[in-house]
Amino acid sequence: MRGGWAFLSIMAVSGALAGCQTAPLAPAPAPAPTPTYSMASTDAAALRVQAMQKKGVAPIPGREVGAYMDGVEHDLISDLLDHGFSVTRVGNSVHLNMERDIAFAPNSTAIGPDAASALKRLARIAREHDRLLIDITGHTDQAGTAEANRKVSEERARNVAQFLIDQGLDGKRFILRGAGAREPIASNRTAEGRAQNRRVEIKLSPFTDAKDKSYRRSFAP
Repeated sequence: MRGGWAFLSIMAVSGALAGCQTAPLAPAPAPAPTPTYSMASTDAAALRVQAMQKKGVAPIPGREVGAYMDGVEHDLISDLLDHGFSVTRVGNSVHLNMERDIAFAPNSTAIGPDAASALKRLARIAREHDRLLIDITGHTDQAGTAEANRKVSEERARNVAQFLIDQGLDGKRFILRGAGAREPIASNRTAEGRAQNRRVEIKLSPFTDAKDKSYRRSFAP
């Protein structure tokens, strides 16, 4: 009997091991969503409009654009002006620029904790104002080659966009661009100036009907 019990025990252990070996592997986690328009192209703006329409987002009537963007500007100034972003109104769009205190380190594309805190505030505002189009441009200082700077600037734009998308924004609202060192806002001769040039600019524009004549008139001088 002892031999029989030993045989049964060995068979049970073997079966358990076989079961472990044949168990299906857990599925790999789904990749994080990425912006639909990774870099600006000739048809990116048209594709974005089509995507917004397909999703059922109603364009802002032309006569309401100014008031809509007034509300956006008010919220941005209230929540972002003291948290690392400058806020500039240009016509019926709002331009945001990272201040040097949350600028990128040299050759870095990583989003620091101060920038992350500010971007979370921006994401909340953009969720509330879901008819905003978001253009993101990455920039560098002049250190390095033009090609290296282009790649770094594109990666900075992607990382900021991805961070905002991870906060619940639709990637179809974004168009991204990497400007390299071609568009400085300060002198590259000083460390302070170079820090200001290592930045990401975010342009928020209203989603409107291009055929709306009242919207066109709102831009007339």
